[in-house]
Amino acid sequence: MPPSTDSACATAPDSACTTAPERAHATSVRPRVRSRGAHAPGGVHAAGGAHTGGGAHAGGGVRAPGGAHAVDGASTSVAPAERERGLQMLQVLAAVERFPALADARDDLLTALRRKGVAASEIAAIVEKDAALTMTVLREANRGCKQRERVDAIVPAVERVGAARLQELVQAMAAFDLLRGGGAWGELPARFRMHALLTQRAAEAIAGELGCRQRDRLAVASLLHDVGKVAMALLHPRYVGRLCGARRGGLQGVRGERSEFGVDHGLMGGLLARRWDVPPALAHAIERHHDADAQGEAAIVGLADMLVHHQREANVRPDELTAAADALGLDRDGLRRIVRGQAMAQAGGTRRAEHCPLTNKEQLVLQRLGEGLVYKQIAARLGVSASVVRTHLHNIYAKLGVRDRAQAVLLANGRGWL
Repeated sequence: MPPSTDSACATAPDSACTTAPERAHATSVRPRVRSRGAHAPGGVHAAGGAHTGGGAHAGGGVRAPGGAHAVDGASTSVAPAERERGLQMLQVLAAVERFPALADARDDLLTALRRKGVAASEIAAIVEKDAALTMTVLREANRGCKQRERVDAIVPAVERVGAARLQELVQAMAAFDLLRGGGAWGELPARFRMHALLTQRAAEAIAGELGCRQRDRLAVASLLHDVGKVAMALLHPRYVGRLCGARRGGLQGVRGERSEFGVDHGLMGGLLARRWDVPPALAHAIERHHDADAQGEAAIVGLADMLVHHQREANVRPDELTAAADALGLDRDGLRRIVRGQAMAQAGGTRRAEHCPLTNKEQLVLQRLGEGLVYKQIAARLGVSASVVRTHLHNIYAKLGVRDRAQAVLLANGRGWL
């Protein structure tokens, strides 16, 4: 965990794939920042008077990306406590932008960028499987753009940024290794990546059932739908334990966030997306994916998120799933196919019965990973040390020919081994 800082559709109903206009969040909330003096990754300090990663200080003005400053005394009408909270929020949002990429994904992208004539679609295929890479590309592509020129899909973003500039950006990014952890970020990057990819996959399945043809923005929205949780973890120390321990999903989890912290991760994600100047439709899908009246891509992402939590035995009630499906115009048979396909990760609609190369212990470790447990929790469940769990993971990745836990879980599910 991080250092605590105390689309068009051919057949679907209009409501399924028509993005609702921008509007206020369903519940009027404002962040209640309670932490004082703790540190965020990248040198950001959560309280006034400390520094951001770029060296600017809260005591004499925080430098925001793009050169803006918040200077002490600039507005005598703002109370010091309110100004401090604003500065803290600015620092946390900037810290999220330094969220690390998976080392293998970053290296694959750099290798592809060095090849002459590499297609933008090939670059995009790598980028849109990693949240940090996706954030970086979208921020750069939309920097300084007028609203009508902004992009929310990775292929046009890659084309706008260009290979040379993208290579510079990626080389400067932090990265994490699944077998060595996320450094100052701890287990958060790995856990975030797994849930993001599973939700992206579920959203694709829902869009397929609904007949949605244009899914590029949906792929980005589903990958980044929980980016607000990263900011929440930096703002609220207790949220880290909630994120890595309690397993509540869907509307119940969001209500708990609003009750405990005064804000939910959807709103925080919307703040981040608008900070990056992405088109309103993408920010809307990220911000409102848990709203009871969500429509279009926000509703698809919300249902996908609930399906992933449901599969992990989180506290998502069946009536929540069916209500979300009904709102999209997804019938029961379609929902059952998605649930069944998600549980078995069917390839081409057929479960393949193949010989499993994993030992019984390796299968148990992989199953626990799929449930969202971290190394120490798995070790405790199996009665072994964390180093033994890491050895099992290293062997699993080698046998399956994959590079991370999300790929391993998806592959093993698809072949009926879990």
